[in-house]
This record gives sequence, C-alpha cells and structure tokens, in this order.
Amino acid sequence: MKEILPTKFLAVPRVWEKMYEKITEIGRSTTGLKKMIATWAKGKGMEHNMKKMNGAGNYETLSFKIANKLVLSKIRTALGLSRCDLCLSGAAPISPDILKFFMSLNVVVTEAYGMSECSGPHCMATGDSYRLGSVGKTMVGCTTKISSPDTDGNGEIVMGGRHVTMGYLHQKGQTEEAIDEEGCMRTGDVGRLDKDGFLFITGRLKEILITAGGENIAPVPIEDRIKREIPAVSEAVVLGDKLKFVSALLTLRTEVDPETQDVKDTLRPVAKEWVEKHGACSVTTIQDVLKELDEKKNKKLKDAIDEAMVRVNKESVSQAAQIRKWVILPQDFSVAGGEIGPTMKLKRKAVCEKYADVIANIYK
Repeated sequence: MKEILPTKFLAVPRVWEKMYEKITEIGRSTTGLKKMIATWAKGKGMEHNMKKMNGAGNYETLSFKIANKLVLSKIRTALGLSRCDLCLSGAAPISPDILKFFMSLNVVVTEAYGMSECSGPHCMATGDSYRLGSVGKTMVGCTTKISSPDTDGNGEIVMGGRHVTMGYLHQKGQTEEAIDEEGCMRTGDVGRLDKDGFLFITGRLKEILITAGGENIAPVPIEDRIKREIPAVSEAVVLGDKLKFVSALLTLRTEVDPETQDVKDTLRPVAKEWVEKHGACSVTTIQDVLKELDEKKNKKLKDAIDEAMVRVNKESVSQAAQIRKWVILPQDFSVAGGEIGPTMKLKRKAVCEKYADVIANIYK
C-alpha cells in the first residue's frame, strides 16, 4: 500500500482489524510526552470527524489542523493511506469501535452493502455522508424497502433496481423465493432505515434464534457486545435456537501463518495482554489459557470474563436474551477450518456442527 498509495481502498473488516491491532500494539510501547501528544491528536481527530458526521459547522478547528499536521498525517503515510479519499469496509459487519479508532486517526472508514445478486453494491457511505454503524444510503437508481417492519422499524431488506438479477438459472423455485412480484430481491438481511435514509443492518432472518420459550433473539448485536467487552475475543457465537437458555462459544485472537493463513495456537499481543491483566500470570497460547480455566487455577480470569458477560447482559433486550454460560474453544476460526468463508463471514451452521459435542455439554 505504501508503494502504490491507493486513492480508493475496499477491504473486509478483518483487514481493518489487523491494521487496528498493529497500530494499538505500537501505541502500547509509546510512553511519556510522545504518548501524551498522540492521545491529544487522536482526541482532536475524533472530535473533528464526529462534528463532521453530525453536520456541525465549525469542525475545521486550528487545534485539529495542528494535530493532523504533526501526528495524524504521519500515521496515514505509514499506513499507505496518505492519498486515499475513500476507505470502505464490506462483506461482513465491522465493529463500531474499530470505525471510531480510525476516525480518531482522521481515516474515515465507511461501509458498503450489496450482494452478488445485485451486481455488487446497493448502498454506500462516503466520507462526506456517513453514520456510525450504517452501510450508507441507497445508491442512485436503486430502491430499498423494509418488508413488514416491527415497532423499531426492523424488517427484511428488499432491493429494487435494474442492477438486481432476473433470477437463478434453471432454479425456478429458488427464483420465486428470492424475487418478489415487482422484480425486487428479498435479501434475507434484517435492517432499518433512519429518517435521513441511512440503512442499518441489524441481523439475518436465518440467524434469528428462537429459544425453547419462543423468544426471538438476534445474535449479532450480542456477539458484537461480547467482542467489545473482551478485546481478547476474536469470534463469539451466540447459541439458543430451540434451546432453554442462551450461551456463547468464544475464540481468542491468535497469530496467523502469513503463507498458509492457518491459525496458530500463539496468542496475539492484544489477547495475551488482556488475559494477563485479568489474572493469568503468564500465558503464550490458547492451551495455556484453557489450562488456567480448566484446572480452576485462575478464579480471577474466570471472574473477569463473567463480569464482562454481566455488562453484555445489561444491554440485552430481554432476560431471555442474556448469556448464561460461555466456553472458550481450543482454536480461532479460519477459512481452512470451515468456520468462516473467504469474506470472513461466520458460518454459523458449520460451527454448530463442528462443535456439537461442546454445545451438548453446555446444555447437558
């Protein structure tokens, strides 16, 4: 990127997360006056971009210009983003915390949304028109409808426009299921439109969990909260479909082989630091962490995760949506392992099949 200096850059969330992890890793080793200046500059960058996002008039302040010149521009140059005027994330959900971090560096990462069935993009946010957590506004020539919205305005997203496929070749049944009588595409995604026309994705119809008690639960917001509260967690999978309570499978952030992209057992610095900070004396691998928990050596570490789950549960829409149990899996998810796809989307069914014994043990 530093060689090519792109003017437009689109990446899946995992790429932005890796960049975030590397920058924060460098930031942890910075101390003294240098750290104070960097913290001040990032504060000015965040203030500038939040004002810009909310349409405040006076966001080009002198203090921001100084912070940008002295610190923020140098970080963008180091990332190879010095010429980039459009930074996009797509193909899977990205954490709002990652977006806020880049905003503080004056790198506004916005989101795009679409499907192969609509020739790629359908909605897009730009650096001049965006909202945190939104995939942007419907592109010119396209239409977005929310089918059967609930009281919060959430319903299935339906795409319309000449960019939408006419159907699936030689698959009449699948075509009739996906394309409505007006030629619009039923996406299977759940979302809402705000008063300004920004689209927010809130879940997948197929991913809605229906507990044994009949409660409908959207797992993605809960999974995002878990990852926010426990930075060591790479993936969280909320369980509860046809089950008597809600639980979660967790994976820890580990190193990845740069050649094969296979996940290793070695913890990433962010995971190692969090685990050690919350009770473990010295850990290097996931196995070290599991040993600490399995042998009940480390009550402090278990309590720290339990306390994080209490904070997650405080934001639950109902008591039925609260996490009751959690388990840390022996390795992170990967494409090779079959738990995630090439665009880093979670394959929920594959995870449940692969770890069926673990899940059965939770509900035993």
